[in-house]
Amino acid sequence: MKEKFPNHFSHQFELDINKLPAKSLDRISLKILLPGILLGFLLAALGYYDWVNGTEISPDESVLNIKLFDSVLMFIGICIILGLASAYFHYRKIYFDGKYVSVVHRAANNKTSAYKEPLKKYSGVRYRIEFFKFGFMNRNKYIVELYHQNPQKIIPLYISTNDKQVRKKWEYFARQLNLPAIVDTDEGTVIREINDFGKSIKEMAQKWQLKEKFNPHSKVPSSLIVKRKDRKIIIKIRNRLWDAYSLLACGFLILGAALAGVEFMLARRWEYPEADINWAYAVGVILVAGALIMLLAKEKLVLKKYKIVNVHKFLSYSRKKDEIDKDKIEAIDVALNPATGRHYIAIIAADKTIVFGKKLPIEDLRWLKNFLLYELSK
Repeated sequence: MKEKFPNHFSHQFELDINKLPAKSLDRISLKILLPGILLGFLLAALGYYDWVNGTEISPDESVLNIKLFDSVLMFIGICIILGLASAYFHYRKIYFDGKYVSVVHRAANNKTSAYKEPLKKYSGVRYRIEFFKFGFMNRNKYIVELYHQNPQKIIPLYISTNDKQVRKKWEYFARQLNLPAIVDTDEGTVIREINDFGKSIKEMAQKWQLKEKFNPHSKVPSSLIVKRKDRKIIIKIRNRLWDAYSLLACGFLILGAALAGVEFMLARRWEYPEADINWAYAVGVILVAGALIMLLAKEKLVLKKYKIVNVHKFLSYSRKKDEIDKDKIEAIDVALNPATGRHYIAIIAADKTIVFGKKLPIEDLRWLKNFLLYELSK
């Protein structure tokens, strides 16, 4: 999938084609670079300080070698600094004069390359969503790009970590460049006609023959729970211990508990109440906490009379993450995240996108997509 979905360096980017010739720089943001370098410096400094001034602990008191831990901490910090510094010197300068796209690419090894391509060789304006790691959290990167059959010539037009107005940007670039608007789904590349922009699913139901594509009496997939209650439909994802995410969480849970437990038993901390908490406890607690979040965090969709609500839940605590009015929903697609190779449901309106079902198998996502389209086309 990497050759089909190129890596764009920016997290916030826009090529202003209103002012020609337009130019912009696709490069890692200083808002991400500087905090990352600071974190790397702090980790390296902490490891160095503990290496020089740390208290020696005899082998029978700790299962971890403190010097080894300090060196690993310094190594991680230095790697973060060098990796981010290298990323900053890896960029693309993009120029557009209305007829040609010119790109100057500088690699991390300081080598540069360039090419010039006529706009007529680009086949459309593509919209996609990509997940990426931001610290310990997952974030969405919303990308509008100028699509070329050669993946090396695909260039970004707009990138944001905020889903508001992204679809409008997609439509805007398609209109301004007079190119089809395209999106990759589980059924292949879908081309959206410019004249259909702004129309809701309900308005397009007859043209797309949505009702004919779904059997309302079909069996609900075992990974989903669908309930009709008080004139609303609630869709939940059933937890499965054999799911890859659940197995990974169970592994973290066992590893974290074992690490803290073995350290406690072997170091006999109950004999030294004045001793500081060992690093093994901190690592164990982090692993256990992360595992519990992965296992107990849930999400659901609530289809109300006039809107769809995305709800995130952890134990008894629930919060509304997002909602979209039904009349504003323009598309529901099963899309692919190239970073993980997994599919998800994208419920798309002009000003926002709801992402749901990142853990579901593609067959169940297809059923859910057709179910939602059927309900919205009524």
